[in-house]
Amino acid sequence: MVSTNQTFEVNEAINEISTPFFDVEDEFQVKVDLWLTASISIELMDLLYGVNKGRDVVKFIPNFESDLHQFHQRNSALLREMQSTERYKRAFAMMQNLSE
Repeated sequence: MVSTNQTFEVNEAINEISTPFFDVEDEFQVKVDLWLTASISIELMDLLYGVNKGRDVVKFIPNFESDLHQFHQRNSALLREMQSTERYKRAFAMMQNLSE
């Protein structure tokens, strides 16, 4: 029941329902999922790097810390890009209204 929402599209403007053979793919949601995966990976790398400091159990590549910082900056830039979309702004406004 939960996933059936992803298997068809309703276009009320032209009174049409389409059911593609494959699931409907939402490009924005795919980008959000990829961003979230990258964000979690960056945080885990930072955690492992911090835990390893002083112990030297894991050998990191030279300049790992600066590379990690660059990854974090790029990831933050992608987040700002997603937050600047009208879709995000509408969803954010709706969530604010629900919390009031």
